[in-house]
Amino acid sequence: MGINASFIKACEGGDEDAVHAALNHTLWCCRADPHHDFGRGFIEACARGHTGVVRHILRLEGPRDVMKSHRMFSMGPFYKGYTAACREGQLNVVRQLTAHYRDKQGRQDGCYSWGFAVACDAGQLHVVRELLALRGDESVDVHGDSPECPFVSACVGGHLAVVRELLALTGDRRIDVHAHNAFAWTCQAGQVHVMRELLALTGDRYIDVHAGNERAFRMACTAEGRDAGTHAVQELLALTGDRRIDVHARNDHAWHLANAGGRDDVARVLLALTGDRRIPAHAVRTLYSYDSVLREVLRLRDDRALPYEWQEQQLDHNRAAVMPWTRSLTAWRASGVHLGTLHPVIRRATRPKAERLVWRARRVVCAARRAQ
Repeated sequence: MGINASFIKACEGGDEDAVHAALNHTLWCCRADPHHDFGRGFIEACARGHTGVVRHILRLEGPRDVMKSHRMFSMGPFYKGYTAACREGQLNVVRQLTAHYRDKQGRQDGCYSWGFAVACDAGQLHVVRELLALRGDESVDVHGDSPECPFVSACVGGHLAVVRELLALTGDRRIDVHAHNAFAWTCQAGQVHVMRELLALTGDRYIDVHAGNERAFRMACTAEGRDAGTHAVQELLALTGDRRIDVHARNDHAWHLANAGGRDDVARVLLALTGDRRIPAHAVRTLYSYDSVLREVLRLRDDRALPYEWQEQQLDHNRAAVMPWTRSLTAWRASGVHLGTLHPVIRRATRPKAERLVWRARRVVCAARRAQ
């Protein structure tokens, strides 16, 4: 193993003696560069919480001084090590680096604020509280000026404890919950427990779920993750009174977003709506890029069932979309499709395979009964 690999392994394992030996190796010329093995080792030590190794490296001077190349956006080793410690919740290392930065730099140029934002994004509550305790010139910026601000990051990440910590701030640190469409981004992330926390706010923090022409609901229909998206949509659909969601906003845009994103789970929820929330036939009869959504539509048996003329527009595509139903008896029974709603060409391709699946299962059952 070379000296570079030995140094990184020692930093990862927190072996101070091995780190000292590597740094004193006469053939190794190291420098404070995040891409160099020396910088990488320091960052690993910060991320893993090895305070002894971090302390040893912070004492180095000259070209090995990790503060030498530090600027707010230079992505130097100190900056990367600080954010790594915040992200991993290494509180002792964060305290160590904060004290070192204070002694060396004298004033903060945004390093603490960036570490605070990273800690909020990672849900590291104890680090968040530690950085919130800084005062004066060291105070962190709790607001941010972009959609990736600390509060939105905590909401999107589903870190309820951090969200509550931020909501408890007062004075000039009081969080504006309406900034950067925090609730809408939370819905898109499918963080139902955070959604409920925000919906419970009152007064000037009362969440207008209809803002931006039902923006929150429309973004929930594009949520990543099957369960997350479905739960967020169902949570919003359950709202009543003046918060009742208009699913038809912007010409059924929510339905079209679910279709465009291939969200068959959300499409299934929307197609099951009834009454004044029922997705109309003209919205259903559109082009489908995802077979999974198309299969949900082909299951319809009411007046929204796709007419044969529409199915003929992309006949080969539509026929290929239903083939997964014929792979197993379980899939066929779960489809719930009525053969009469399928185009004759698709029906001829589907029916024989489905019948073979059914008869094969019946033969197995009959054989088992005879054997008894």
